[in-house]
Amino acid sequence: MWLPKATPFRAQIAVDAETTGQPMPSAMARRYPVDTTSTFWQCWTEVEVVCKLTNRPVLLWPAEYGLDARRGPARACTVITEIRDDLVITWGVRANRDS
Repeated sequence: MWLPKATPFRAQIAVDAETTGQPMPSAMARRYPVDTTSTFWQCWTEVEVVCKLTNRPVLLWPAEYGLDARRGPARACTVITEIRDDLVITWGVRANRDS
């Protein structure tokens, strides 16, 4: 996580990326069926970014929120995902509480 110190607005920034060509983990595929591996990795990178921004263990998130990175503490985050060729890239930002 990067915390800019030279700007008046301090925020936490996180990034995660995965390739869409890799298989979904079998346990995750059984619990959280999605249409395509690309959809799975998009959801997963969003969950990873939100967990980084909210200081939560990524393996505990699915038990509470599934692969939905827009629920719970994620509402305090702004998350953007792009798919470029076979790469899913997600980045997010969350304002510091003391900002």
